[in-house]
Amino acid sequence: MNRRIVALLSTGAAISMAAMLAPSASASATSHAPTGVLRPGGLIHLLAPPHGGASTSTNWAGYVNTAGGGPYTQSSASFVQPAINCSSGKATYSSFWVGIGGYTTSQLDQTGTEADCSGGNATYKAWWEVLPAGETLDPSVSVHPGDSFTATVTGSGGVYTMTLRNNTTGQQFSHSQTDSANTGQSAEVIAEATSLCTILACRVQPLSNFGTVNFTNGTANGVPIANKPNDVVTMAGGGGLFGGGTVKAQPSSLSGGNFSVTWKHT
Repeated sequence: MNRRIVALLSTGAAISMAAMLAPSASASATSHAPTGVLRPGGLIHLLAPPHGGASTSTNWAGYVNTAGGGPYTQSSASFVQPAINCSSGKATYSSFWVGIGGYTTSQLDQTGTEADCSGGNATYKAWWEVLPAGETLDPSVSVHPGDSFTATVTGSGGVYTMTLRNNTTGQQFSHSQTDSANTGQSAEVIAEATSLCTILACRVQPLSNFGTVNFTNGTANGVPIANKPNDVVTMAGGGGLFGGGTVKAQPSSLSGGNFSVTWKHT
């Protein structure tokens, strides 16, 4: 979950466990944890989504390797940063990342890129995050449409290392953090609608029109994600507590750790 902490949101925003643990209502950050993973036609799954099937999330689209193949100590994928369309003039948000944890627990270690629209202009950033803290931007890696990236998260002995490399420019960062609460029960490759949060609540923001993002060489524990137990997650919203609603981003089928996610609706 990419989480940006803001000073004020509407009182109708849903409560998020990660948001409740956020450090400050006046800080500036974004968050990338799942804010409601729904099985189509079923009950809401915040901390215990189904394993090895199809799920719907209000803010995630992609693939999650689940506990049947864990614990996970490695998650990685490459992708080409898509250009976002800001012609609507609306404020929209999107992120593309890999991570370990966060699907069945609130602990999540992740890294990737962010592409947001504001006032008709696009901004692109690189970040890493260890929930429940918000994201940390790292300007040492520049992000431009068309750049190729490889994102990797590894974990051993309660220490997780988040590495993001811009393969086009050769820039790279690597950050190691202690996160003993993360037991590595899932590994993800995700396109996301970013959430904005206060200390008490998070709200999923409108999704940037990114067209299609292609993920390649997705692995979990060094094995292509197609060869592990996995959930395919479709992003949808507006359907209420019991699922459904408008599809916002749709993942393709998997082929040897490769798949795409296509934007459908803001």
